Amino acid sequence: MGNDWKLVLSALIVAFILVFFIANPVLINSLTTTFDAENVKTYVLSFGVAAPVIFILLHILQTVVAPIPGAILVIAGGLIWGAYLGTLLSVIGAFTGSLICFWLSRTLGRPFVEKFAKKEDLEFTDKFFQKYGIPAIILLRLIPLMAFDVISYGAGMTKMDFKKYATATLIGMIPSTLFYSYIGFTIGDNSLIAIILAIAVLVVFFLMGTIRRLLLK
Repeated sequence: MGNDWKLVLSALIVAFILVFFIANPVLINSLTTTFDAENVKTYVLSFGVAAPVIFILLHILQTVVAPIPGAILVIAGGLIWGAYLGTLLSVIGAFTGSLICFWLSRTLGRPFVEKFAKKEDLEFTDKFFQKYGIPAIILLRLIPLMAFDVISYGAGMTKMDFKKYATATLIGMIPSTLFYSYIGFTIGDNSLIAIILAIAVLVVFFLMGTIRRLLLK
């Protein structure tokens, strides 16, 4: 694969510069100081007609290199464009980022991955993917047991087929992405369904640790 990975990293750096340094510095400061759905909305919409492209780039960066909460981005997408278009844009960005993570992991190996993921998380993916294979990818995309990028990097270190990984990732991520996008869509109206969804998110996050321990046994 030669120097292909260098081209990928170079493209990511260019994307990073595009997203974070050509916008209004005040908006950048607001985004990085308090990263919430409303700030993301303000920042993304400041790019006008290019807003969808910037949003997708943010998702790619979040997935590959940046310590940004992915769920906040998805919720912001629903807040800006509604549940369905927000879901589509989030899926395009996060899915592209997941493929880049997988490819970088497979190309550069474990020393590279360990710079982005905790040792205990990689031990989890090693055991889980070895035991369950492709179904594990679908499950981990459906249930947020760990960071999106860790799953992608971990899968890249296995012998998992790339096409099967991509298919499983897409299948697994669509329901959860639609769920968070819908939260964003309903977040402004204070409706009962928005409150119920918010409570559901809290319950899921509360149960994640228990589910993870059970899956490791």
